[in-house]
Amino acid sequence: MTKNSFEPEIREAAPDKLYQSILWSMVFLAFALILFFIVGQFVIRQPSFYDPYCEEYTGLWTYTDSQGLTQTLELPYNLEVEDGQDIRVSTVLPDQIPDGYYLFYKTGKNLRAEIDGEQRENYTIGTSVLGVTVKSMWVPIRLLPSDAGKTLTLIRPDMSRGVLVVSPGYYGNLYGFFQMLMTDNMMILLLAFAILVFDLIGMILCIIYRILSRRSFALMYLSIAVYVSALWLLFDNLAYPFLFDNYYIDGVMEFLIVMLLPYPYMAYLNILQKRRYQKVYNIAGLELLVEFLTFSTLQFTGILDFNSALPVINLNTGGMIILTIGMILYDLIVRKNRDYIIGATAFLSFVAMGAAEVLHVSIPGHTNDGFYIAIGLLFLLALSTYQEIVRIQRLHRETLEARASNAAKSIFLANMSHEIRTPINAILGMNELILREDVNDAVREYAGNVRDAGNSLLDIINDILDFSKVEQGKLELMPEEYDIGELLKGVITMIRIKASEKNLKLITDIDKDIPRKLQGDPKRIREILINLLNNAVKYTNTGSITLTVTMDRDSNSTLLTISVKDTGIGIREEDRDKLFKQFERLDYNKNRNVEGTGLGLAITANLIRLMSGSITCNSEYGKGTEFIAVIPQEVLDDTPVGNINELASATAPEQNPLDLFTCPEAQLLVVDDNIINQKVAVHLLQIPGAQVESCSSGAEMLERICEKKYDIIFLDHMMPEMDGLETLAKSRELTRDRNRTTPYIALTANAIKGAKDYYLSKGFTDYLSKPMSTSGLADCLLQYLPAEKIQKK
Repeated sequence: MTKNSFEPEIREAAPDKLYQSILWSMVFLAFALILFFIVGQFVIRQPSFYDPYCEEYTGLWTYTDSQGLTQTLELPYNLEVEDGQDIRVSTVLPDQIPDGYYLFYKTGKNLRAEIDGEQRENYTIGTSVLGVTVKSMWVPIRLLPSDAGKTLTLIRPDMSRGVLVVSPGYYGNLYGFFQMLMTDNMMILLLAFAILVFDLIGMILCIIYRILSRRSFALMYLSIAVYVSALWLLFDNLAYPFLFDNYYIDGVMEFLIVMLLPYPYMAYLNILQKRRYQKVYNIAGLELLVEFLTFSTLQFTGILDFNSALPVINLNTGGMIILTIGMILYDLIVRKNRDYIIGATAFLSFVAMGAAEVLHVSIPGHTNDGFYIAIGLLFLLALSTYQEIVRIQRLHRETLEARASNAAKSIFLANMSHEIRTPINAILGMNELILREDVNDAVREYAGNVRDAGNSLLDIINDILDFSKVEQGKLELMPEEYDIGELLKGVITMIRIKASEKNLKLITDIDKDIPRKLQGDPKRIREILINLLNNAVKYTNTGSITLTVTMDRDSNSTLLTISVKDTGIGIREEDRDKLFKQFERLDYNKNRNVEGTGLGLAITANLIRLMSGSITCNSEYGKGTEFIAVIPQEVLDDTPVGNINELASATAPEQNPLDLFTCPEAQLLVVDDNIINQKVAVHLLQIPGAQVESCSSGAEMLERICEKKYDIIFLDHMMPEMDGLETLAKSRELTRDRNRTTPYIALTANAIKGAKDYYLSKGFTDYLSKPMSTSGLADCLLQYLPAEKIQKK
């Protein structure tokens, strides 16, 4: 295995035998303690100091109807009840009753207990600001030793018509009853508390992940639903009044919860189903909200208690369950739930456990209410958590793939930039040499058009790089003084050629009073004009294109207003929202033969927003479109721009920066594998009279620098066999190198942001981007040539 010299091998020291012995001893003792607790708690039982006793009451019960007829009941027993009827059931108490014993009877209605006609207990449904008590509870009926052998009568007054279930009670002391109650409910209570604890941890993690990822997180909604469901299990449990000494709030809370409970589950499914049924869920949510507000108001005002509204509440809840199951099954049929098959399975399993709970509750003498619901919640939470873990892993993998894709895109765009810029460098360089020759006016005009078109192509390439966020996702502004007249003339000249190719008339309406000298980013202004005009030419087949440029000035701002109006195909109303989105093509069937990537308007909108401007669109489908861009600019010179068509004759020809000085004694070396680019660089550097040599490979450069001292070496980056970076590194290893202090200028078509810093970090003195501009070359010579070798003209 090969290791980098700067990466030392790190080995973890192996634990010694004593450490291992202690470790395994601790593990053994931990398991021994667990076993000791289990055996001591549940196998080796010691006598209790509290003498707990409680068992189901097995005495015979008799029922006396309204006609005085008495019958023996085998509990549990279902009695047919008439409206307003008092139900009286009686039993003969045991022959011996220890002190401190009770008869515990469960009821959800008013209950009066009499012993031999003497009232012993009178339980009435409590009322408070929360309304009527709506939960059954165990009523303790105090028995005295003197009650032995007497008749206990339980009276249920004013019963409504229906079926009354007469249930068996319990007989014993308070501690025994509490122990029995906790034993019967221990499993469900432990499950409920465990669900609360683990779900709370999961909920907190979900919220943190939601904040960090800024994504809709299905598990977060499910964790809320499970948490509320666990609370419902606690409130619904008959042990609640004994744990918290309050039997008013728990019954009300369980009804409030059950009315709202379907919504977080539906919100969970809504995200799993990618909001395909958003409208359905909205309607269901509104119905739940109306139900909650209606029945809560009726309960709290005492008009109608929750128990009386229970059939409607159950019906509505059942409808929500059927609705969600139906959508899951529909997705299964149309194969749209493959991405949430685990979640769907978990939800359907939870519903199945809910159905099992309903069957369990219907069994007489059942215990552990909510057990199947709790198991279903744990199953749902576990499977859904697993699904989210799988989803997060998939998202993480996709993120890594996206990053790799972005990196590949960056490399591709950098290479594309290089491959395109290299021939453009040759075109513009040779064109620059043509402009320096003594040619006729027609040739000079053609060469000028080539220069403008080439510069426009470079701008487009740069914008693609910018927009693709290879340059750190930012479109930068470079404010400087510029001549709006010259800028408009160049753009109009180029667009007029394109318009003429389609027999379109280009109409210009340029305000003659626009100030000539402005402060802004001329490159970006030019790009906005070209994009809007190119777009007009592209989508106009007959008629004309009108460019209007005006300037509005007030005491606070100066606004450059650009209007481009065409007689083209127009834009449909439904496509307006897509106008400024990247890679969007409107009315594709009609425009499938139109060339373009769909970036033009998106780039334009971003540029205008970056300049704190605005862009609007007015269009009539089939008749034409007008884009109006308003851009703040600063006026530097109030001299009017005048007539743009006459500007060429009134403007002095631009002077080449390389003509402003000479350097006949300068010794320069150009290294570039592309022969045409090499010739362009040599000819441009010879303009100020420098002595220029050239070579085509890094190996040849290494030979040259050992033979001769140069003032500046221009070294291309992308070369075969040995690129510029490798060549520069090799030169530092040469002992005979005569150019250790010579400035090395990187020549590259790489226009990615940060390129200069990259090349400086690799040992280059500076960086020039291809195609090389005469101003860039001039600045480089003036900065790095010895002062004594430069002669200003």
